[in-house]
Amino acid sequence: MAWHRKHRPQLVSELHLASVRTALEKLMASKNFPQVFLFAGPKGTGKTSTSRILGAMLNDPLNADVVDAFFFKKPLKKARSLQNPDIKSDFSRRVYEGNSFVVQEMDAASNRGIDDIRALKERVMLPPQEGKVTVYILDEAHMLTTEAFNALLKLLEEPPAHAVFILATTELHKIPETIISRSYQINFHKASNEELTLALESVLAKEKIKAEPLALQAIVARADGSFRDGVKLLESVIDGDNLTLLQVENNLGKNIKPLLLDLIQAVLDKDSAQVSQIIASFRTNNVAEKYLYTSLFSLLHSSLMKSMGVETGEPVYAQKITKFLLQELLQAQLDLFSPIPFLPLELKLLDLIDRAQQKAGSNQASGPVTKKKILKTNPVAIVEDRVEELAKVDISTAINTAIEEVAEVEEEEVVQLTEEIKGLGQTLLSQWDQFLKMVQLKNATVAALLRSSKPSINETGMPEVAVFYKFHQEQLQQQKYMDLLLDCARDLVGSSLPLRVALQKAPATATLVEIEQVPPRLSQLAEEALL
Repeated sequence: MAWHRKHRPQLVSELHLASVRTALEKLMASKNFPQVFLFAGPKGTGKTSTSRILGAMLNDPLNADVVDAFFFKKPLKKARSLQNPDIKSDFSRRVYEGNSFVVQEMDAASNRGIDDIRALKERVMLPPQEGKVTVYILDEAHMLTTEAFNALLKLLEEPPAHAVFILATTELHKIPETIISRSYQINFHKASNEELTLALESVLAKEKIKAEPLALQAIVARADGSFRDGVKLLESVIDGDNLTLLQVENNLGKNIKPLLLDLIQAVLDKDSAQVSQIIASFRTNNVAEKYLYTSLFSLLHSSLMKSMGVETGEPVYAQKITKFLLQELLQAQLDLFSPIPFLPLELKLLDLIDRAQQKAGSNQASGPVTKKKILKTNPVAIVEDRVEELAKVDISTAINTAIEEVAEVEEEEVVQLTEEIKGLGQTLLSQWDQFLKMVQLKNATVAALLRSSKPSINETGMPEVAVFYKFHQEQLQQQKYMDLLLDCARDLVGSSLPLRVALQKAPATATLVEIEQVPPRLSQLAEEALL
């Protein structure tokens, strides 16, 4: 028998999650026992094992009088708590192996319709053939349809005295509030490294196998908080009566943290060849992509938390570097399918290096960022440009310097435009009709939107186009349309200048906008539709 089935917890005290163990111990000592449970948490954290323990406990002869008092309102001669089941009995063995009719498991993913719930209602009305209570486990309960949930609701509100329902789910947010409010909820969370280590040590002790601490740490790191996955990995690497780190590395691959540190350093050093060599070693050693990505993000996030003082210890990288890398990697969609392992990661890191090197020569003489640059461009774009300009030193310095320069400017509440920009804005407004004609030649739809707007100079001296509908503002603020407007404005006044699209309250009386009756060419309309 596979270890993850052979070594399931059989007593409440054997449950590995302390929070779950505490919740059940309180229930055992209480004077009431719920008939509807909701177990919510990730896979492999003990939801099914806990359900079977409850089933064995409620039907164990040791607890017969307590169950009668809880569910059938019979008087209890002497007050006492529920006891753990006798795990040596034949009845308990069948429950733990999933072969008892007292504990019935139903896969809600396969039996998710209203007809399945109606059939369940009919079965529930029958009393158990052995024991006191039938425990119904609905696994993956979030897969039930809305109609099925509605049909189940009445059953959960007024369950028969001899029935207990346990709804298990990995996606709590998909369970209707009406179901949650009628359930006793126990939350299962990913196991900590300490909890996983204790669980694996318990399995090794039962199998009489000795293990190196570093070997267990390597398995725990790959289990991702899942007891089931941890035990499966442990069983897969065992060969003999001893478990060594070498065995784990030969079967699951070496510890990749040192390689991840080298990989990030290669990016900061702008060493494209080294980046590709390290990623090639991941492929050669058959490192699991999920494990690598989880380790990479955990490393960067841990460094970020340490730099912010949330976690103790020295950060590996400066806060601005980790934030930059995390944001860039999150945008790379690393989980997309790729015919070559780690290809999205490799391309993203090489792209970061290329962007840093691209303008190193051409922008060598460019000075520090100015307020004028901030006004003409989005501050985020300025940061990206400065990263590339400063990349000749190194990426980490580039990131820090660029963000600090922009941050100094952004601290000011309002940035005053120069007299030159004010003059250009006035020029644009005085030639507004000509500006509209230039836009009309490139995009008639945008020109029509501008004709229904109100151009002006705002309080800071910046040219502003006021529109009266949110949809119009969203359309004009699209990057492709803003680029078109800024290009036309530059061609008209002879210099670049900023242009703001603002939303104002619609006037009390609408004005009729006269649109020039020029039948657009079919090719122009097609071009605008695809723009």
